[in-house]
Amino acid sequence: MRKTKQFIIYAPRYNNASGGAIVLHKLCDTLNKQGLRSKLWPFGKPLPLSRLPLTSVPSAIAYLGSRIYRARYCTNEFYDTPIATASEIENSVIVYPEIINGNPLRAKRYVRWFLHKPGFHEGSFKYNKEDLCFSYQDAFNSIGDEIIYGGTLHVSEAFLDIYKLKNIEERTKICHMIRKGSTRSDLPDLRHEWVVDNRTHQELSAIFNECKICYFYDLYTAYATYAAVCGCIPVIVPVAGLTKEKWIPECNKRLGLAYGVEDIPHAIATRGLMLENLDVIAQKNNDSVERFVSVVDAYFNK
Repeated sequence: MRKTKQFIIYAPRYNNASGGAIVLHKLCDTLNKQGLRSKLWPFGKPLPLSRLPLTSVPSAIAYLGSRIYRARYCTNEFYDTPIATASEIENSVIVYPEIINGNPLRAKRYVRWFLHKPGFHEGSFKYNKEDLCFSYQDAFNSIGDEIIYGGTLHVSEAFLDIYKLKNIEERTKICHMIRKGSTRSDLPDLRHEWVVDNRTHQELSAIFNECKICYFYDLYTAYATYAAVCGCIPVIVPVAGLTKEKWIPECNKRLGLAYGVEDIPHAIATRGLMLENLDVIAQKNNDSVERFVSVVDAYFNK
């Protein structure tokens, strides 16, 4: 029997162009659909002033004052993602993404979810050694014995209503996607190439249906899978010294993807298996979340 009944997911506003935002909101929705209680806590929103240490009061007042120009906190209308109140924190397990340092909600129970390698976005991270941590995929668990590792928590949204194979004619066009690869030292000059960053899902679906190959400089973007769904070969441009096995250790998560041009035959040969996996994505989400809840139960209810 599940002992943990309520979760609060510390999440940014929903943005269907941000993989991190999508999966944080999707986790909340999946937990609720499994009969638990799960809510969101907006990024940066402070606790009530009466519950804050004096050192945090100025930043809390600044946050409250920023409501005049701050964008509205958005959720996905198709997800079950209510907003939490401060009174619910004490009886909940908080889920912090890896970019959050410390314990801003001053919760008694919390876990961390690595949606990328810790420090990738912020340059540094500050966790406690007794923190229970999960990762979106094993490749993101890069700090070893410094934390208590609870395994993978993989929740995804495939947008299969948008990304579909619509063009079966021969293709010749090539595009490039940079995204989180913008800081790579080996990033070539792409000023005269077709770079497709900052497009909507609908626009990208059309582009991927035009192109034969898309080169990805972001090693872990879900857009590579979306490209494969549309019949475009996703070629992840390798990083020197990073083998395919270290890039993504789980071979079932490399289906349909090419790690370098020499790996294109693998991408083509395994695309069908990738599509089969996507067809059962809801069940895979449920299985992963059930395992996550079981590990959390065991950790906090020893």
